[in-house]
Amino acid sequence: MKSSLWIGLAVAALLGLLGSVYVVREDQTAMVLNLGKVVRADIKPGLHFKVPLVESVRVFDRRFQVLATAPARYFTAEQKDVSVDFFAIGYISNVRDYYRATGGDATVADARLAPIITDSLRNQINSRSLQQLVSGDRSELIAGQLTGINEAVKGLGMQIIDLRI
Repeated sequence: MKSSLWIGLAVAALLGLLGSVYVVREDQTAMVLNLGKVVRADIKPGLHFKVPLVESVRVFDRRFQVLATAPARYFTAEQKDVSVDFFAIGYISNVRDYYRATGGDATVADARLAPIITDSLRNQINSRSLQQLVSGDRSELIAGQLTGINEAVKGLGMQIIDLRI
């Protein structure tokens, strides 16, 4: 009778320990939620502990993410019609803001990020001639846009590091 009690306690302790340990890989960052509220954010890689059954862990990818869009039609300053597509490379810079803005869903982040970049790109294309767009001036166009885009997406908890058209 006593040995079965000890075995039961050992199994319960083992399950409690396994439920309180989690691992964050090097290419990830994590946050701990206590009944849905953010308790700890931007947890670095390694072995970490949480309170079982009360706290849950959300893990996010720290690697660069690519947002690609289909070609869209824009008008230049000379009212010429051009078809432009772009891709943006960025990463999650603030896990807490990213979670609050998107619920941790990458498709929601893409859906909120694409219009910001598209509007910025439209404004730049509308103010330039076709010759300026096609020439080597594109790096200047992109550099000017990155600053404005990053200010706009700061609330999303993301940062865009490169934009190619």
